[in-house]
Amino acid sequence: MSDFDEFERQLNENKQAAGQIPATALLPTMTPDGLAVTPTPVPVVGSQMTRQARRLYVGNIPFGITE
Repeated sequence: MSDFDEFERQLNENKQAAGQIPATALLPTMTPDGLAVTPTPVPVVGSQMTRQARRLYVGNIPFGITE
């Protein structure tokens, strides 16, 4: 183990002892009270509309335009 690894381990132990790092890890879907929170679904409509608009824009360029 390198000196840096030892330093990081001691730093994390000190932070945990000072209360800066919780002793038990929380899942991303949990609150500090231990309640599970369901993530809100992200609509995909925006990316589909952008993709469709891009296709329409590229398809409507007249022949002979060079810019």
